[in-house]
Amino acid sequence: MVDTKAIEEAFADPATREHILFALHHAQEKFHMKFLEISKERTVASLPVTEDQINAFGIPYGAFLFNLADLTAGVAYLAWGGFGPTLNCNINFISASHPGDTFICTASLLRHGHKISFAKADITNQDGALLASAEFSFYTLESSRKG
Repeated sequence: MVDTKAIEEAFADPATREHILFALHHAQEKFHMKFLEISKERTVASLPVTEDQINAFGIPYGAFLFNLADLTAGVAYLAWGGFGPTLNCNINFISASHPGDTFICTASLLRHGHKISFAKADITNQDGALLASAEFSFYTLESSRKG
C-alpha cells in the first residue's frame, strides 16, 4: 500500500502532494479502497468485494466499480498535477464478480490538456479477469503542471 512518505518523495509539488494525500485518505476512510501504486505512468487501487455491495442478482452493484474507477482515474489525473472534477465517464461492465473477490483498478492518463484531460481505467478481479473498462474526462480548475 502507498504511504504518506512515498507520496512526499515521489511528488515535489506541495499542491499535488496535498491533493493526492487527501484523495488517499478519503478513499480509504469512506470506501475502504487501498492504493497500491501512484505515479505519472499509472495508478493502481484495490477494493475487496463484500456482502454489503451485492445486488438482487447476487453480484456487486455497478456503482462500486464506477466509484473505484472514478477515484483511481482521478488520482492518476492528480499525479500529473491536475486538479478538478470529473466531466464525463463512459463505463462498460464486461463481466461479473462475487463476494470474496477483490477489484483491482489500473488507471492512466491518456492526455493532460490545458483545460480538459482524459484517462482510462480498467477493473479486473484478483485473477486478472476484466470486469469493467471506463474512460474519463476531467476539467482542470488549476494545474501545477508546467508547459
